Amino acid sequence: MINLQLKIKTNKPNLVDSSVNTYTANIQKLHQKMFDTKDVKTLEWLHDFEKVIKFLKDNYKSYLSIRNILNALVVLLLNEDGYKNALISYQNFRDTLNDKYQKAVETGEMTPKETANWLSLDEINAYIAEMNKQVNNLKLKPGFLNIANLDLVQTLFLIKFHTVYPLRSELADTQIVTKKEFNQLSEEDICNNNYMILSPNKVTMNIAKYKTKGTYGTRSFTIDDKHVLKYLRNWLKVSPNPKYVLINLKTEEPLTRLQLTQYFLRIFEEKFNKKISSTMLRKIVVTSKHGKAIRDLDDLSFVMCHSRQTQATVYNKTPVDVN
Repeated sequence: MINLQLKIKTNKPNLVDSSVNTYTANIQKLHQKMFDTKDVKTLEWLHDFEKVIKFLKDNYKSYLSIRNILNALVVLLLNEDGYKNALISYQNFRDTLNDKYQKAVETGEMTPKETANWLSLDEINAYIAEMNKQVNNLKLKPGFLNIANLDLVQTLFLIKFHTVYPLRSELADTQIVTKKEFNQLSEEDICNNNYMILSPNKVTMNIAKYKTKGTYGTRSFTIDDKHVLKYLRNWLKVSPNPKYVLINLKTEEPLTRLQLTQYFLRIFEEKFNKKISSTMLRKIVVTSKHGKAIRDLDDLSFVMCHSRQTQATVYNKTPVDVN
């Protein structure tokens, strides 16, 4: 059996592990659909790019899902001898889908899938308030709550956190440490993992394991929203495994990124009959909080005949107190 992860990592060394795992999973799922097994023993089937592309068109409703699979196939074949024609064909088809996506982004219009699953931030905040009332009625003592109530406390924190700090799936990998413990970590650990650092008067996120780290590097920010901090304290008080921010309540092990995605989908499907992932929630938060302002800035930059970047860096100034 081919070690897909090794091939992908070898072909693109700077790809973060989460992306390597996602690419691997996408290839395995495609192989499962086409050949009834996830075990990829050969790459010969990828030679017939016309068959693969037709299969993708016929069996996947979302062009974005097809694009994600093509991204994985392209990386897999980057340095594979004898696959030049197939590689070019997958790249060309992927690029047409990228163009389609870019046009959709530029118009700012929702896709049909987004429209069907959209919630307002007000609806989500009302759900948070409802959960908060339920949590306030619980006796939050370690070892006292059943799984259903633990799930409620964790969900309250998870959803509130993402409405204020709309990350992707980084919390799934986040370990909880004290400031002293963080300072004792190796440079390798700090540069390759995510940590929530608890100090007496401050909680900090240090994120070094995420999709676009190669572009933006390690990110660190203070968690200062009082509601997020309250719900975090409540959760850590009763969590069966407080060494990690989020856990699988059945195994008491940290949630994987895939499990976190499934967690999001389950939460919103049960409550609203909507399919909302962390990505969708990010869109809802940005649109609800900043959508009109962003569109106004787009219009203004057009009138001023320059880019948004120029507008932000050249014309947007912070007043200086001269007194």
